Order: sequence, then C-alpha cells, then structure tokens
Amino acid sequence: KGRRRQPSRSGRLALTDPAGTAGIDVLLVSDEAKQQVLYQLPLTAYPSPVTALESALVASLDGDDPLYFYDGPHDPVFAQALLRLILDEGAVSGEPNGAGSALSAQTPSIQGHLSFARQPVAITSSRVFGGEQSNSSIIYELADAAGTPLRPVICKIFRILQHGDNPDVMLLDALGATDSRVVPQSFGYLGGHWADADRADGVASGQLAFAQEFLPDVEDAWRLALRAAEEGRDFSVTARALGEATAEVHETLARVLGVTPCTPDDIAATMASMRRRLALAIAEVPGLAGLRNVIEAVYARAAASSWPAMQR
Repeated sequence: KGRRRQPSRSGRLALTDPAGTAGIDVLLVSDEAKQQVLYQLPLTAYPSPVTALESALVASLDGDDPLYFYDGPHDPVFAQALLRLILDEGAVSGEPNGAGSALSAQTPSIQGHLSFARQPVAITSSRVFGGEQSNSSIIYELADAAGTPLRPVICKIFRILQHGDNPDVMLLDALGATDSRVVPQSFGYLGGHWADADRADGVASGQLAFAQEFLPDVEDAWRLALRAAEEGRDFSVTARALGEATAEVHETLARVLGVTPCTPDDIAATMASMRRRLALAIAEVPGLAGLRNVIEAVYARAAASSWPAMQR
C-alpha cells in the first residue's frame, strides 16, 4: 500500500500438534504505521524443510537449531488444530507481549464456540480456498465416527483483527437460528481478547476465525454475472432470484435483530464516516481531488434526504 511497515508483536497463542511434529503459533502483530492495525499471523515451525509445504514457506532461521516457518492455513497440522479447537469448544491462553509496552498488560486468549452439530467427527482432509485477498479460508472434509462423509466445512481466518462482533459471524449466527436456508449454516467460531492501548480498559475483543457449512456446488454470483456478460447471456432471471434471496435475508435480520429509527445523530455519524473515507482516498490517490466537489454534492443530498429505519 505504499507504506513502510513498523511491525511489533502484540501477543502469541500456541496451539497443540497432537503428533508433536510441529510448533503451531498464532502471532498477533500490530503495524504502528497504519493506525494500529492488528494482523493475525498463523505459523507452523519445523526443524527441517517440509517438501509438501515449499510454496507456503515464510522464513527460515539458520544456525545450530534451524527452523522453517510456514503459513499456517496451508499446513494440515495447523488446519486440524484450528478446527479441532472449535469442535471441542476449547480455550487457549497466550503469552503477554515481551516488549515491555502497554500491550503487555493483557494476555491474548481464544475460546471456541460451537453453534450446532454436536457429534464426534473426524477431519479427513483440508485445503486452502483460492481467490481470497484479505482473509484465508480452509475447506475441510469431515466424516462421522463410522467413516460416513459429512457435509464439508469452510473456516475463514480473519487476517486483520478488529474490536467488536464481526458481521460475518454474528449475522450468519442470527440467520442460522431461524433455520434460514438462503445462507450457509453457522458451525462455530473462535472469539478472543487481546491488548489494545487505544481502548479505555486496554482490552479489545472480537472473532479470530469462523466456520460454516461449505456449499461446493455454489458459484460466486459476481463471477457468474461477469461470465454471463462476457458471453452475452441474459442474467435477469438469476439476478431476480439473487435479489429475492437478499430481501429475505434483510427481512429475517430485521425480524430477529430488530430495527431502530434513524436519528439526526446517526445521519451525522454516517456522513462523517463517509467524508473521512473520502479524505483518506484523496490522500492515497491525489488525482481524486478534482472530483471532491461532485462527491460532496452527493453527500449533501444524502444528508438532507429522508432515511429509513436502521438494522444490522
């Protein structure tokens, strides 16, 4: 993004490899150069190279005790430990930051939460889902105690951690409680807390990973629409079905989570957020400055409009 990063480790969580062949660490790394952004960095470490993980090699340390570090989601050892923590509703405590900063006041921890499907399961395989840019998702094949295949699960690892409930987790959880079938079913998540010097109590909390039903035969609607456009095919029937499903999601969320009247303070806060994003965009791409007046005019019309009730 054109910045020189200033990373510092904010915490470390150690997961267990039942076979004892690898060290599994989840590092929480803050970037002081980017408004205290906190990254989640899952790694596995081995004393010698692992040929099958060559493309996932992150770094290596030479010397008397060499170590080879790999990106965790690509390593079945990490993938199994992560999902097993969710399946077993386990908890892991981490070590404080050793740098002596204010971040050392709080030890990070993670707690598994299982939403449904309480049954013994075996993890038969895992692979990283391709095409993502900001997060990492692992697809798991599962079987029951008798070896019968179960529906697969996809677990999304949030690479950037933020305080508060992640919408991916909370909204699907709410929809799943209604037995909605227009969204995948929620399977479980990892919630946690970590040190955050910018918060009054010095602690932030949120979700680190989220598992849900994986639908292998479903295509991404955006890619489907692009392909239809490229081939000159009519997309109106599919678009209408997508719109109806989206409407059902919003109607269900309004019923389950409720709605609130939109106040002048809500409008002012939303407009302030939009203007902050505009200022950041212009700072990143100065050529946008010539469009500021046009964009501000749209904002002014929005601020003066009648706003509907608000909902998650």
